[in-house]
Amino acid sequence: MKYGDEVEIDERFIPFNIILLNKRQEVMKFTCFYVNTDVEIHRIKVFKTYYDFIQSEEVGKDKSLLNKGINFYKLNKVLQENFVALLEELDLDANIGKYVKYLGINKEKKMYIKWLNDCINLLNIQ
Repeated sequence: MKYGDEVEIDERFIPFNIILLNKRQEVMKFTCFYVNTDVEIHRIKVFKTYYDFIQSEEVGKDKSLLNKGINFYKLNKVLQENFVALLEELDLDANIGKYVKYLGINKEKKMYIKWLNDCINLLNIQ
């Protein structure tokens, strides 16, 4: 896996986001990957308001580095450790990655079953 602007996505890497919202409606978005049995943080982005976060998610047009957030591995080691400690304090550890993985597998199965049902309906098989 490469860190930075270009990430090579492999079938073993499952991308997901962790979104934290505080009482002042500020948002922190962690872009993560579940790799093997571990969660890797790729980027962090902060939004001043929940509305700004929603707008950025809906629009998604701006592909600038600033819009993508800060590369986690370019941050100071102490800051990296503090972010990881924050997530662990919120019980967001490697187990969240397992949950995302199994949720994805379940979603794929449901989509496959729906596709099979669509094929059956299309072909009028009973």
